[in-house]
Amino acid sequence: MSGESLKDKQTEIYNSGGCSKDQLNYFADISVKYRAGKFLDFIIERRIFKLMGIGPGSLVLDLGANTGRRVQSMRRECPEARYAGVDLALNRLAEAASFEKWQKALSGPGVLFTAGEWGKLPFKDRTFTHVFSFDVLEHVEDKNTAIADMYRILAPGGLAMIHAVSSRDFLTWHYAVGLFTGNWGYRKDDTVGHYYEFFADLGSVIKNLETLGGEIIYVRPFHSFFTLIFDERIVPLVFGIISSIKRKLRGSNKDTGTGPENAACCPRDFVKPSRLLESWSRLLAFIYIILGVLDLPWRLAGTCNDWYLIAKKPSGF
Repeated sequence: MSGESLKDKQTEIYNSGGCSKDQLNYFADISVKYRAGKFLDFIIERRIFKLMGIGPGSLVLDLGANTGRRVQSMRRECPEARYAGVDLALNRLAEAASFEKWQKALSGPGVLFTAGEWGKLPFKDRTFTHVFSFDVLEHVEDKNTAIADMYRILAPGGLAMIHAVSSRDFLTWHYAVGLFTGNWGYRKDDTVGHYYEFFADLGSVIKNLETLGGEIIYVRPFHSFFTLIFDERIVPLVFGIISSIKRKLRGSNKDTGTGPENAACCPRDFVKPSRLLESWSRLLAFIYIILGVLDLPWRLAGTCNDWYLIAKKPSGF
Protein backbone atom coordinates (compact mmCIF):
# COMPACT_ATOMS: atom_id res chain seq x y z
CA MET A 1 0.00 0.00 0.00
CA SER A 2 1.47 3.35 -1.04
CA GLY A 3 1.99 6.28 1.29
CA GLU A 4 -0.72 8.22 -0.52
CA SER A 5 -3.32 5.46 -0.19
CA LEU A 6 -2.34 4.98 3.45
CA LYS A 7 -2.99 8.65 4.05
CA ASP A 8 -6.34 8.31 2.30
CA LYS A 9 -7.23 5.42 4.60
CA GLN A 10 -6.14 7.40 7.64
CA THR A 11 -8.28 10.31 6.49
CA GLU A 12 -11.22 7.98 6.01
CA ILE A 13 -10.89 6.63 9.54
CA TYR A 14 -9.91 9.88 11.27
CA ASN A 15 -11.74 12.46 9.16
CA SER A 16 -12.84 15.78 10.59
CA GLY A 17 -16.42 14.62 10.77
CA GLY A 18 -15.47 11.74 13.02
CA CYS A 19 -15.58 8.01 12.45
CA SER A 20 -18.58 5.74 11.99
CA LYS A 21 -20.73 4.55 14.86
CA ASP A 22 -19.21 1.08 14.64
CA GLN A 23 -15.69 2.50 14.70
CA LEU A 24 -16.58 4.77 17.61
CA ASN A 25 -17.91 1.80 19.56
CA TYR A 26 -14.70 -0.07 18.77
CA PHE A 27 -12.50 2.77 20.03
CA ALA A 28 -14.61 3.16 23.15
CA ASP A 29 -14.37 -0.57 23.74
CA ILE A 30 -10.76 -1.31 22.83
CA SER A 31 -9.23 0.08 26.02
CA VAL A 32 -11.40 -2.14 28.21
CA LYS A 33 -10.95 -5.32 26.20
CA TYR A 34 -7.77 -5.58 24.14
CA ARG A 35 -5.61 -3.14 26.10
CA ALA A 36 -7.07 -3.65 29.57
CA GLY A 37 -5.41 -7.02 29.89
CA LYS A 38 -1.94 -5.50 29.54
CA PHE A 39 -1.10 -5.27 33.22
CA LEU A 40 2.60 -4.63 32.70
CA ASP A 41 1.59 -1.43 30.91
CA PHE A 42 -0.18 -0.52 34.12
CA ILE A 43 3.07 -0.81 36.08
CA ILE A 44 5.01 1.32 33.60
CA GLU A 45 2.34 3.97 33.19
CA ARG A 46 1.83 4.52 36.90
CA ARG A 47 5.59 5.03 37.14
CA ILE A 48 5.49 7.46 34.20
CA PHE A 49 2.65 9.45 35.76
CA LYS A 50 4.79 9.94 38.86
CA LEU A 51 7.83 10.89 36.75
CA MET A 52 5.78 13.52 34.93
CA GLY A 53 5.11 15.23 38.26
CA ILE A 54 1.68 16.69 37.59
CA GLY A 55 0.56 18.95 40.43
CA PRO A 56 -1.38 22.10 41.28
CA GLY A 57 -0.81 24.70 38.59
CA SER A 58 -0.03 22.14 35.88
CA LEU A 59 -1.72 22.54 32.50
CA VAL A 60 -1.93 19.09 30.91
CA LEU A 61 -2.78 18.12 27.32
CA ASP A 62 -3.84 14.65 26.21
CA LEU A 63 -2.91 14.52 22.53
CA GLY A 64 -5.37 12.05 21.03
CA ALA A 65 -7.94 12.27 23.80
CA ASN A 66 -10.42 9.88 22.19
CA THR A 67 -13.51 9.81 24.42
CA GLY A 68 -11.76 11.65 27.26
CA ARG A 69 -11.33 8.66 29.53
CA ARG A 70 -7.64 9.16 30.21
CA VAL A 71 -8.08 12.87 30.92
CA GLN A 72 -10.71 12.10 33.50
CA SER A 73 -8.53 9.41 35.04
CA MET A 74 -5.56 11.76 35.33
CA ARG A 75 -7.81 14.33 36.94
CA ARG A 76 -8.86 11.84 39.57
CA GLU A 77 -5.16 11.42 40.38
CA CYS A 78 -4.56 15.20 40.54
CA PRO A 79 -7.78 17.25 40.60
CA GLU A 80 -5.90 20.50 41.26
CA ALA A 81 -4.32 20.58 37.78
CA ARG A 82 -6.04 21.83 34.63
CA TYR A 83 -6.54 19.54 31.63
CA ALA A 84 -7.27 19.66 27.92
CA GLY A 85 -7.85 16.99 25.32
CA VAL A 86 -7.55 17.21 21.55
CA ASP A 87 -8.62 14.67 18.95
CA LEU A 88 -9.29 14.53 15.23
CA ALA A 89 -12.64 12.71 15.38
CA LEU A 90 -15.50 14.98 16.36
CA ASN A 91 -17.93 12.30 17.48
CA ARG A 92 -15.40 10.88 19.92
CA LEU A 93 -14.99 14.39 21.30
CA ALA A 94 -18.75 14.62 21.64
CA GLU A 95 -18.55 11.50 23.79
CA ALA A 96 -15.78 13.17 25.79
CA ALA A 97 -17.89 16.31 26.25
CA SER A 98 -20.74 14.18 27.53
CA PHE A 99 -18.36 12.50 29.98
CA GLU A 100 -17.10 15.91 31.08
CA LYS A 101 -20.65 17.18 31.68
CA TRP A 102 -21.24 14.24 33.99
CA GLN A 103 -17.89 14.75 35.73
CA LYS A 104 -18.58 18.45 36.38
CA ALA A 105 -21.47 17.44 38.57
CA LEU A 106 -18.96 15.87 40.94
CA SER A 107 -16.05 18.21 41.61
CA GLY A 108 -12.88 19.76 40.23
CA PRO A 109 -12.06 22.24 37.50
CA GLY A 110 -13.42 21.79 34.00
CA VAL A 111 -11.68 20.16 31.07
CA LEU A 112 -11.42 21.60 27.57
CA PHE A 113 -11.99 19.16 24.71
CA THR A 114 -11.37 20.44 21.21
CA ALA A 115 -10.87 19.17 17.67
CA GLY A 116 -7.43 19.39 16.15
CA GLU A 117 -4.80 17.63 14.07
CA TRP A 118 -1.34 16.85 15.40
CA GLY A 119 0.92 19.00 13.28
CA LYS A 120 -1.61 21.84 13.25
CA LEU A 121 -2.59 21.95 16.91
CA PRO A 122 -4.94 24.84 17.81
CA PHE A 123 -2.89 26.08 20.77
CA LYS A 124 -0.49 28.95 21.33
CA ASP A 125 3.24 28.46 21.75
CA ARG A 126 4.52 27.45 25.19
CA THR A 127 1.06 26.67 26.59
CA PHE A 128 1.24 23.31 28.39
CA THR A 129 3.43 22.17 31.24
CA HIS A 130 2.75 18.52 30.39
CA VAL A 131 1.79 16.79 27.13
CA PHE A 132 0.80 13.12 26.90
CA SER A 133 0.51 11.17 23.64
CA PHE A 134 -0.60 7.55 23.85
CA ASP A 135 -0.86 5.42 20.70
CA VAL A 136 -1.08 8.38 18.32
CA LEU A 137 2.31 8.86 16.66
CA GLU A 138 1.97 5.59 14.73
CA HIS A 139 -1.05 7.15 12.97
CA VAL A 140 0.87 10.25 11.88
CA GLU A 141 2.57 10.34 8.48
CA ASP A 142 4.74 13.46 8.95
CA LYS A 143 6.34 12.71 12.30
CA ASN A 144 8.90 15.51 12.13
CA THR A 145 6.18 18.14 11.81
CA ALA A 146 4.10 16.47 14.54
CA ILE A 147 6.96 16.37 17.04
CA ALA A 148 7.90 19.99 16.28
CA ASP A 149 4.27 20.94 16.88
CA MET A 150 4.25 19.15 20.24
CA TYR A 151 7.49 20.86 21.21
CA ARG A 152 6.09 24.24 20.14
CA ILE A 153 3.13 24.12 22.53
CA LEU A 154 5.25 22.80 25.44
CA ALA A 155 6.15 25.45 28.00
CA PRO A 156 9.83 25.94 28.98
CA GLY A 157 10.67 23.36 31.62
CA GLY A 158 7.68 21.28 30.51
CA LEU A 159 7.58 17.51 29.93
CA ALA A 160 6.28 15.59 26.93
CA MET A 161 5.49 11.86 27.09
CA ILE A 162 5.12 9.75 23.96
CA HIS A 163 3.99 6.14 23.72
CA ALA A 164 3.96 4.64 20.23
CA VAL A 165 4.00 1.38 18.28
CA SER A 166 7.55 0.58 17.22
CA SER A 167 8.73 0.08 13.65
CA ARG A 168 11.68 -1.97 14.95
CA ASP A 169 9.70 -5.11 15.79
CA PHE A 170 12.10 -7.79 14.47
CA LEU A 171 11.69 -11.10 16.35
CA THR A 172 9.20 -9.70 18.86
CA TRP A 173 6.28 -11.93 19.85
CA HIS A 174 4.00 -10.35 17.24
CA TYR A 175 6.70 -10.74 14.59
CA ALA A 176 7.22 -14.40 15.52
CA VAL A 177 3.47 -15.08 15.29
CA GLY A 178 3.38 -13.43 11.87
CA LEU A 179 6.43 -15.37 10.73
CA PHE A 180 5.05 -18.77 11.72
CA THR A 181 1.35 -18.26 10.98
CA GLY A 182 1.42 -15.77 8.13
CA ASN A 183 -0.94 -13.52 10.10
CA TRP A 184 0.56 -10.03 10.05
CA GLY A 185 -2.65 -8.37 11.19
CA TYR A 186 -0.92 -6.19 13.76
CA ARG A 187 0.92 -4.48 10.89
CA LYS A 188 -2.24 -3.71 8.94
CA ASP A 189 -5.44 -3.04 10.86
CA ASP A 190 -8.01 -0.99 8.97
CA THR A 191 -10.24 -0.74 12.04
CA VAL A 192 -7.82 1.44 14.00
CA GLY A 193 -5.66 2.68 11.14
CA HIS A 194 -2.53 0.71 12.05
CA TYR A 195 -0.12 0.41 9.13
CA TYR A 196 3.48 -0.66 9.46
CA GLU A 197 4.64 2.15 7.16
CA PHE A 198 3.49 4.64 9.81
CA PHE A 199 4.97 2.89 12.86
CA ALA A 200 7.45 5.02 14.84
CA ASP A 201 11.21 4.50 15.08
CA LEU A 202 12.39 5.36 18.60
CA GLY A 203 15.87 6.43 17.50
CA SER A 204 14.48 8.85 14.92
CA VAL A 205 12.10 10.40 17.44
CA ILE A 206 14.91 10.89 19.97
CA LYS A 207 17.13 12.48 17.33
CA ASN A 208 14.28 14.78 16.28
CA LEU A 209 13.60 15.94 19.84
CA GLU A 210 17.28 16.51 20.56
CA THR A 211 17.60 18.55 17.37
CA LEU A 212 14.79 20.77 18.64
CA GLY A 213 16.70 21.22 21.90
CA GLY A 214 14.81 18.67 24.00
CA GLU A 215 16.41 16.67 26.79
CA ILE A 216 15.54 12.96 26.87
CA ILE A 217 15.01 11.94 30.49
CA TYR A 218 13.26 8.55 30.17
CA VAL A 219 13.29 5.87 27.47
CA ARG A 220 11.76 2.42 27.76
CA PRO A 221 11.50 -0.05 24.84
CA PHE A 222 8.66 -2.30 25.89
CA HIS A 223 6.75 -5.48 25.03
CA SER A 224 9.45 -7.35 23.15
CA PHE A 225 8.77 -11.05 23.67
CA PHE A 226 8.08 -12.55 27.10
CA THR A 227 6.43 -9.37 28.43
CA LEU A 228 4.09 -9.35 25.44
CA ILE A 229 3.24 -13.03 25.83
CA PHE A 230 2.42 -12.41 29.49
CA ASP A 231 0.15 -9.45 28.79
CA GLU A 232 -1.59 -10.78 25.69
CA ARG A 233 -1.87 -14.47 26.49
CA ILE A 234 -1.35 -15.35 30.15
CA VAL A 235 -3.26 -12.50 31.85
CA PRO A 236 -6.44 -12.85 29.72
CA LEU A 237 -6.33 -16.63 30.23
CA VAL A 238 -6.00 -16.32 34.02
CA PHE A 239 -8.76 -13.74 34.32
CA GLY A 240 -10.97 -15.70 31.96
CA ILE A 241 -10.64 -18.76 34.21
CA ILE A 242 -11.32 -16.65 37.33
CA SER A 243 -14.41 -15.11 35.73
CA SER A 244 -15.68 -18.51 34.62
CA ILE A 245 -15.23 -20.02 38.09
CA LYS A 246 -16.95 -17.09 39.81
CA ARG A 247 -19.88 -17.24 37.38
CA LYS A 248 -20.31 -20.97 38.04
CA LEU A 249 -20.10 -20.47 41.80
CA ARG A 250 -22.78 -17.80 41.61
CA GLY A 251 -24.86 -19.83 39.19
CA SER A 252 -24.97 -17.02 36.67
CA ASN A 253 -23.67 -16.32 33.21
CA LYS A 254 -23.48 -12.64 34.01
CA ASP A 255 -19.97 -11.16 34.02
CA THR A 256 -18.72 -10.77 37.57
CA GLY A 257 -16.40 -7.92 36.68
CA THR A 258 -13.17 -9.68 37.57
CA GLY A 259 -11.86 -10.07 34.05
CA PRO A 260 -9.74 -7.56 32.18
CA GLU A 261 -12.71 -6.84 29.94
CA ASN A 262 -14.33 -5.02 32.85
CA ALA A 263 -13.94 -1.23 32.68
CA ALA A 264 -13.46 -0.89 36.43
CA CYS A 265 -10.03 -2.50 36.30
CA CYS A 266 -8.66 -1.02 33.12
CA PRO A 267 -4.96 -0.30 33.81
CA ARG A 268 -4.49 1.70 30.61
CA ASP A 269 -6.01 4.67 32.40
CA PHE A 270 -4.31 6.40 35.32
CA VAL A 271 -7.14 5.36 37.61
CA LYS A 272 -6.94 4.61 41.28
CA PRO A 273 -6.96 0.85 40.86
CA SER A 274 -9.52 -1.55 42.17
CA ARG A 275 -8.68 -3.65 45.23
CA LEU A 276 -7.96 -6.59 42.96
CA LEU A 277 -5.58 -4.60 40.80
CA GLU A 278 -3.88 -2.98 43.78
CA SER A 279 -3.32 -6.35 45.41
CA TRP A 280 -1.71 -7.55 42.21
CA SER A 281 0.55 -4.53 41.75
CA ARG A 282 3.48 -5.77 43.86
CA LEU A 283 3.35 -9.21 42.27
CA LEU A 284 3.17 -7.62 38.83
CA ALA A 285 6.19 -5.45 39.61
CA PHE A 286 8.15 -8.59 40.54
CA ILE A 287 6.96 -10.39 37.40
CA TYR A 288 7.92 -7.38 35.30
CA ILE A 289 11.50 -7.48 36.66
CA ILE A 290 11.85 -11.16 35.76
CA LEU A 291 10.30 -10.80 32.30
CA GLY A 292 12.33 -7.64 31.72
CA VAL A 293 15.52 -9.61 32.30
CA LEU A 294 14.35 -12.30 29.87
CA ASP A 295 13.55 -9.58 27.32
CA LEU A 296 16.96 -7.95 27.77
CA PRO A 297 18.47 -9.26 24.48
CA TRP A 298 15.59 -7.72 22.52
CA ARG A 299 15.83 -4.44 24.44
CA LEU A 300 19.59 -4.21 23.88
CA ALA A 301 18.97 -4.75 20.18
CA GLY A 302 16.30 -2.04 20.26
CA THR A 303 13.51 -4.29 19.00
CA CYS A 304 10.13 -4.00 20.67
CA ASN A 305 6.42 -3.80 19.98
CA ASP A 306 6.07 -0.36 21.56
CA TRP A 307 8.06 2.20 23.51
CA TYR A 308 7.76 5.02 26.06
CA LEU A 309 9.70 8.27 26.06
CA ILE A 310 9.74 11.41 28.21
CA ALA A 311 11.45 14.58 26.98
CA LYS A 312 11.98 17.89 28.75
CA LYS A 313 11.99 21.32 27.15
CA PRO A 314 14.81 23.33 28.77
CA SER A 315 13.87 26.54 30.55
CA GLY A 316 15.76 28.67 28.06
CA PHE A 317 13.59 27.63 25.10
